[in-house]
Formats: sequence, structure tokens, C-alpha cells
Amino acid sequence: MNYLGDWIQAIPFSISTGLAGYLILPASLAGASPEAMVMADGRVVVQGAAKGWGMIFTYAYVFWFGILLIHREGRDTAACAEKYGDDWEKYKKILR
Repeated sequence: MNYLGDWIQAIPFSISTGLAGYLILPASLAGASPEAMVMADGRVVVQGAAKGWGMIFTYAYVFWFGILLIHREGRDTAACAEKYGDDWEKYKKILR
């Protein structure tokens, strides 16, 4: 539970890369592609060579960070058990 906040904070870093694989072109190329999206300032957004793959790699950070936090929680529990002994067991019974 302690590391859930850290993991939730990692998610926006990946969500903000949702345009991965896209190119932002100057306004002069507005009619270059029929599937292009025009931004409010006139610039054009089109999918580049990395289309479809960018999202997979950007979300790998969230999964990797989650694995690291789960592993860290296990190490913290073992360290507390070694350091505090019976007091740690009493604490775990009180605060599940």
C-alpha cells in the first residue's frame, strides 16, 4: 500500500507519451495527408514510422516500475522482520 502512490505517479509519465510515433509538421503541410489532424495553431499531426509501436514501449516503464515496487515491498518486509522480530509480528497482526 505504501508504494501504490509512487506507481500511480508513474502512470502520467507514460500517458503523456500517448502521441508516441506521431510527427508534428508545420502548418504549411496541412493538406499533405487526409488522415492528418490539424492543431489549433495550424500545425499538422500525422503518424510517423513508429506508429503503433511507440505506445507499447512507453508503457513498459509503468510495468517495470510496478515490478520493482513489488520486489521492494518484499525486501522491506524481510528487513523489518529481521530488525524488529516479535514486535514486527505483533504489528502485522494489529495493522493488516
